[in-house]
Amino acid sequence: MKILITGANRGIGLEIARFYKDKTLLLHMRQPSLEMEKEFPNAIFLYADFLQPSFLEDIKQYEECFKNLTCVIHNAGISLNKLAISTRPEEVDQVLHVNLRAPIILSNYLLKFLLKEPESQIIFIASVLAHKGISGSSVYGASKGALLSYVKHLAKEYGSKNLRVNSISPGYIDTEMTASLSPEKIEEY
Repeated sequence: MKILITGANRGIGLEIARFYKDKTLLLHMRQPSLEMEKEFPNAIFLYADFLQPSFLEDIKQYEECFKNLTCVIHNAGISLNKLAISTRPEEVDQVLHVNLRAPIILSNYLLKFLLKEPESQIIFIASVLAHKGISGSSVYGASKGALLSYVKHLAKEYGSKNLRVNSISPGYIDTEMTASLSPEKIEEY
């Protein structure tokens, strides 16, 4: 089993990588990390910044690594905890680039590799906020909600070709991404 995990350098992505440490791992992160390279000496690291519109060109440099790819776990994400009225357009762009645009573009590109395997899968880490409205999470929730729609359509398109497409919508998880939340917001989640 060869697994690509995006956003593998911290939080949920790091824990998923640790769980599958004995598998062939392709670990995506924005910038090189010596700690990660020490912890996962057999992994292949893919460095690409999903905030950059041309991130796919960086990913394509690793094309040889995608042979025999059987699983993609889209975990990379940006949270945004702000009321809609105070959210700047560039913040919307950042959240949509990382949480929605990058997983769609990367999945579309990787399909040609995944469909060659007899059984393959794509797993998207969404959020409970895609299902439940909470004050201050409109942009983040919208990005994850749109991602869920993509998951449903992709599953319909490729399920008959032995590609399983699913999403997971975790609730509050204590990670670096949620560290700035107030105790009230944590209780609400």
